[in-house]
Formats: sequence, structure tokens, C-alpha cells
Amino acid sequence: MGNVLAYLYRLVLVWLLCLTVVFASEFDATNPTHLKQLKLKYKQAEIRYKTLRQKPVHLSEVEQMVAMIQQAKASQQYSQLNDLLSDFLIQLDALENTNAQQVESSTALNTKPRGESDASPDIKSVESQWLARLKARPYFLKLHQIKGAASHINQHGAMSRNLTSFSDVAAQRDALWVLRNGILAQDQAVVAKAVLALEYAFEYQTSEGNFSNGRGVSARTAVGVDAFYLYALGYAYQLLGADGRFPTSYQRLDGHRSSWQKAISWLANNSAELYRQDKHTPNRLLFDAMAFSFANHAMPDANLKKLGRTYLQRALYAQRDDGAFIEKGGHDSSYQAVCLLNLSWLALYSEDSQEKVEIQQALTKGAAWLAARISAKGEVSKRGNTRTGSGQEIQSGKEKDINYPEVALSLYYASELLNQPEYADKADKVVAFALAYYGYD
Repeated sequence: MGNVLAYLYRLVLVWLLCLTVVFASEFDATNPTHLKQLKLKYKQAEIRYKTLRQKPVHLSEVEQMVAMIQQAKASQQYSQLNDLLSDFLIQLDALENTNAQQVESSTALNTKPRGESDASPDIKSVESQWLARLKARPYFLKLHQIKGAASHINQHGAMSRNLTSFSDVAAQRDALWVLRNGILAQDQAVVAKAVLALEYAFEYQTSEGNFSNGRGVSARTAVGVDAFYLYALGYAYQLLGADGRFPTSYQRLDGHRSSWQKAISWLANNSAELYRQDKHTPNRLLFDAMAFSFANHAMPDANLKKLGRTYLQRALYAQRDDGAFIEKGGHDSSYQAVCLLNLSWLALYSEDSQEKVEIQQALTKGAAWLAARISAKGEVSKRGNTRTGSGQEIQSGKEKDINYPEVALSLYYASELLNQPEYADKADKVVAFALAYYGYD
């Protein structure tokens, strides 16, 4: 069914493209608007071509056209360049389709341990095996020591914007950094502190199942806030359960199962409003997918399973052919990382082989797109971002900037899932750059 929908989606895109061609005016090299569109067209072709060069795809048939495009650009023959790019993009479509078919028939995501030589055989969780391997990278460890310090959580369990006064339960999701840091250090107390932060949210659960907030907004308006928290709860529950070395902390979370059931049922009943709010932001659709899917893994329910799958598909449909996820009308390098990280966690705990193949395709394209926007020194490009880096959005009185820790973490996980260690090398540079130029909150 997913393949059929994807095919229909592509037909619609082709139809819209045809309409654009029919009604668009003839290219005018003296028109500034046309020249700007040509520049964007060239950039899109360049990105897609570079991405394909990293894949096992034969590009000999387009090499001559690449040379012609470069010559037309150098000689400023813009009308000819426009025609060549149109033909080139059509050829890229065909090559990308060939690559996607090859990926689908290839091996599944690396969601099995690599072997006892890479990490302790006593660690049974795949994700914990990865954490043990990545711990050998000083920058990965440093990132978690900073972002995952237990001191970020007070004695009551509050953290982030909840430290001064209660704002919302979504702020508690940063406890996942503390949780991973505790696992890396094999520190029972740090893991317990992360669990305390997750338990803190239940102090604000209403009789209906949702969570109250200190912002003065209605329960339905804050539905996305609940989804953010419930994804974190589900992720922590699965990670601790699979790891097995922190039974006391795991049992504490398991003790909240009835409250969790009540919360996820409320979220499911308000799914229409959740989708209305999140439909233009695939990173949020993936948070929603995790909230439902992870709850289903702990408390099997056909409706939760269906909702998890539906939200995942909605997010995958928002990915462009070049690998970028469309956030509010265009690409965004920071939220691209959030999408990749969320997909990695979904892949880790998915029980559906076909779903894992679909996630692999999305991760392969998406990670290549993001990596291409990171300089040799680790700086993440803000160019063309729709949401971060140039004052597009304000949160808690601050302009949203590139989230360097999540960019790095997304690449570390992609390196493991896709068996591409060069992404971990790139992540090291991202952390080094962030430490030198920004530091961390």
C-alpha cells in the first residue's frame, strides 16, 4: 500500500510540474527573477548530483551533460543553461529511482550488534552496544558529559525551563541526554536522576490523561507538548528495558504504566488536532510516530500501532528527492538532523521489516543531504533554512539557531545504522566546532 501511495504521490508531483511548465513564461535571461530561479535550479541539480556520486550508481551517461552545463554557466549562456538543467534534472530522477530500487533490495538497516570484538558481549541492547563503541570517540563522550550532566536536573526532577517554575512536560525530554550519559558511564545514580525527571511529569497529569501546563493554554492547543513528552517516556522505557543493567530504574518507569496508558489514550483521541498542528513539520510528525509506536511496543494496541505507522508515513512523504525534509515550505539543516535522529530511533525499535527498509531509504538520502551542508571544520550551513539560523522563529525570547548537539548526535547514529563511519568523523568535527565557537547551554 505504501508503494502505491508513493507512486500516486509522484504522479501528482509530475502533473503539477507539467502545469508549471505549461503556464510558466519563457525564460528571460534579462529578468532578475528568472535568473534567481535559475540559480536555485542549478543549486538543486548540483546537490542531487553530488548525493548520487556517493551512491553505487553509474553516472557515465550524464558526465557529458555535466560538462556542457559547466561550460554554459562559465560562458553565461543562461538560456542554454536553463534548458540543459531541465534535461539534467529529468535524468537525475531516473538515476535516483534506480538507486532507490537498489537500496530496497539491499540488506536491512544495521540494527544488530556488530560483534563481540566491538563492544562488551554482556551488553545485549543494540543501542547500548552502539553507545559503548561511540564512547571511544572523545567528542561523543564530551557531548554527553555536557548535555547529559545530572546537575541539569534538580532534586524534584525539574529541568530546563521548568527549573524556575513549571512550564510544560515537553521540557523534561532533555532527560534523555542524562539517561544516555548515565548508560555510558554505567552510573546507576545518573540513570536514576534521568528517570526522576521523567517521573516529574506525572505530577501534572490531569484526570483526563493529558498534562497541564503553566502557559495558560488549553489542553488541545498543548497536544503537541504531550506528544513530545510521551515519545521521551517511551524511548527511555525501551532503552532501559533492552539494556537490562539498570533494573531498578526500569521498574520505576514500568510502575507508571497505567498513567502512561491514560496519557497515550488521550493523545490518540486527539490525533486529528495533533496532525493539524504538526502537518507542516515532519520532525514533529516523527515525534508523534514515536509516541504512538513506542507506547504500542510496551502496551500492544492495534490503534496505537496504526497511528504510529500513519505518522511515520506522513513524515516520509515530506522528504524531497534530494533527501531534505520539507519544514514549513523548504529545507532546514537543523530540523533535518532532528528528523534523522527520530528516524534512527524508530528504526532501532521497529518490529516491521518493510518499515525498516523505508526508513533506510530516507536515512540514506537524508544523511547525505545533511553531511553535504557541513564544512570541513564542522560548521553547519544555514543557507536557505526556513526555520533556524536567521531569526525566522523565536523560542523563549531567543532566535532559533542551529542545534549543533542534535546535528552531531544524528550523524553519530547514522554512522551506526548505515555502517558509514565517515558520518561519525563528520560528527566529531561538528562537536569540535560547536565547542570552539558556541559552547553549550
